[in-house]
Amino acid sequence: MARPGGNPNLWKSGFKKGQSGNPGGKLRHMPAELQKDLLTALVDDFKEHGTQAVAAAREESPIGYLKVCASLLPKEVKVRNVTEDLSVEDLEEVVVRLRDEVEAAGGARDVTPPKEEREQVSGLPAVH
Repeated sequence: MARPGGNPNLWKSGFKKGQSGNPGGKLRHMPAELQKDLLTALVDDFKEHGTQAVAAAREESPIGYLKVCASLLPKEVKVRNVTEDLSVEDLEEVVVRLRDEVEAAGGARDVTPPKEEREQVSGLPAVH
């Protein structure tokens, strides 16, 4: 049946409504199953030979080794300012806790910049 008002050669089909045009066609789960089988085989092989293969790649082809390492890194790293949602009081509490942890770990020298330098950083409250 042709689409009303359209090209009579379009929408012609010998199939009834709801009947697939390719009932014996490719199964949708096959690519996922193949991928799963491939990854399983790679994991099994890596468990047995991975350490030796990595060492050999590093020694025989350092540039290729570095390319593989770089390909495993994310293409883009999103950095979020974790302090942007904190109030001044929360930030002061963080500073106090960090100082306590440093002191508990054996102490540290005073790295607080002079007052003149602290005032040069606009928009940040002075830490007491």
